[in-house]
Amino acid sequence: MAMRVAFWWILTFLIYCWGASPSLFGQRVSFGAITGGQITEDFRPLSCPDIGVSQLPPPSGCPALSGGSITVANASDRFIVGPKVDIRFTPSFSVEVDALRRQIRSQESRTFLFCPPDQLPECTTLVPTTYSFTGTDFTWEIPILAKYRRNGERANPFLEGGGSYRPAENREQLGVTAGAGVELDVGSLRLSPMLRYTHWAHNDRYIGANQDQFQFLVGIDGKESSEPFSAFGHKVSFGVMAGLALTDGFQNRTESYSNTLAIDPATGILTPTDVVATLNSNRTSPVAGINVGVPVYRELSLEIGIIYRPMYAMDIQQFSNGYTSQDRFSVLTWQFPILARYRFRLRGVDPFVETGPSFRISGNLNGANPSRFGVTGGAGIEWHRPSVTLEPTLRFTWWNADSNTNGMATRRNQAELFLNFRF
Repeated sequence: MAMRVAFWWILTFLIYCWGASPSLFGQRVSFGAITGGQITEDFRPLSCPDIGVSQLPPPSGCPALSGGSITVANASDRFIVGPKVDIRFTPSFSVEVDALRRQIRSQESRTFLFCPPDQLPECTTLVPTTYSFTGTDFTWEIPILAKYRRNGERANPFLEGGGSYRPAENREQLGVTAGAGVELDVGSLRLSPMLRYTHWAHNDRYIGANQDQFQFLVGIDGKESSEPFSAFGHKVSFGVMAGLALTDGFQNRTESYSNTLAIDPATGILTPTDVVATLNSNRTSPVAGINVGVPVYRELSLEIGIIYRPMYAMDIQQFSNGYTSQDRFSVLTWQFPILARYRFRLRGVDPFVETGPSFRISGNLNGANPSRFGVTGGAGIEWHRPSVTLEPTLRFTWWNADSNTNGMATRRNQAELFLNFRF
């Protein structure tokens, strides 16, 4: 739920900034990229003893464990990359929204004490068993920062501050971020090296998590543009899209069970019966979102989208006694395609092809775990009208295999048909 609320809040904020008249509010919206690295570790090395065995109190940050111990170590990537949006209200004041992508992981080893069967019931000697695993806690970090810059002749130093959000299903993190840097004109680009500090709120779900963290980042934009909307110094266009998924979200499977206890609809009594279960039978899923088009060179452009695609499905059980049960559910996904588009200029309409990587985050998982990366290809036409360009588009995405399906795997090959209204 928190992921969904944060996503729609940010989306509403960006749409507001897009729709608001630049002449009325005076802002200019520019899109760019941001990259860099994590300086501090996300998790500090921590060993939490079994309080039933250790005579010493557990270290700070450790839960009270009985029957086992835990050790935690950092396993995160340090490289950071993602898009950024800068809404400039005055020459000195702006608001920046970033979407920083980085695998934030911890490695845990858990040791438990158990009683071997041959020692029951006395259990004079407990035997330890240890297993280790590495889990990805977060993939995205979204800072929303107010920025004040002092304009100079060659360099513009700036200060920034605001909130940061790490989305995760029912275990999100909130933080307060402050930073400082300088804007430098380098050729046709504007580079903004900066140092950021974030204090994350305490969350009991993450053992050994560092609350105080530093990042070194470099923002990459074009020089100041006179256009109300620009990316890397070039004029950009906006689109609103809607359509349908042409392929199912999940892989269907059928399972059979014999002598399963179920309520007999005639008697109301639990009786043994046979069951045929069709799992994850799919229903039609809509597609909706917004996108930005950035000219690169002649007929080549860059298309960046934010697409909402729920995966609707149901599990159906048919009992040999005539009873049928259905369990409807949905998994919510947001896709972020970054596509290179090449158009062929013809009279009246312009056919185009496009390809590039797609990223995906998910919520309301219901036991699913959709993969996060794919490759997208598409084709369509641009039909130019006086006030809007219509773009019927067919896209195909090949997604990586799910890392942990738990018996519910998403389809790796997915196709979508939609109509984009570009302004």
